[in-house]
Amino acid sequence: MASFEASSKWRGARPGYVFTTREEGTGYYADPLSAPARRDAGGGDDDERKRRKKEKKKRKREKKREKRERKERRKKASEKKKKKRKRSDSSSSDSSDSSSGSDGSDVVRSAISGKRIKMRVEKSADDKAQEEGRKA
Repeated sequence: MASFEASSKWRGARPGYVFTTREEGTGYYADPLSAPARRDAGGGDDDERKRRKKEKKKRKREKKREKRERKERRKKASEKKKKKRKRSDSSSSDSSDSSSGSDGSDVVRSAISGKRIKMRVEKSADDKAQEEGRKA
């Protein structure tokens, strides 16, 4: 493969060449980055390229597998927390139900999550009246 072909104007693309002006003048210069030029120079080993491509695919598959495993672990941990929370809520509500009276009206739960609210705040007469107004 010749490293330079003189040409005063662009005559279309040529594989392995780039059209430019350099030290020998304007024309088509061998492009060391193109696949045909590498192959002709012995630097574009197809086996090496295939091996790298295979390794890249392998790394990609491994990343996907690891991501899937992390997701499964997070899901299991979340389910475990939910079960634990459910058990603690049911056991605490069972004990509070028995101490709070037969109807369980003293148990205050969150409107969003349904969890029992443990904090007690002393309400003024105005607060109690407003609450009764909301319930009605």
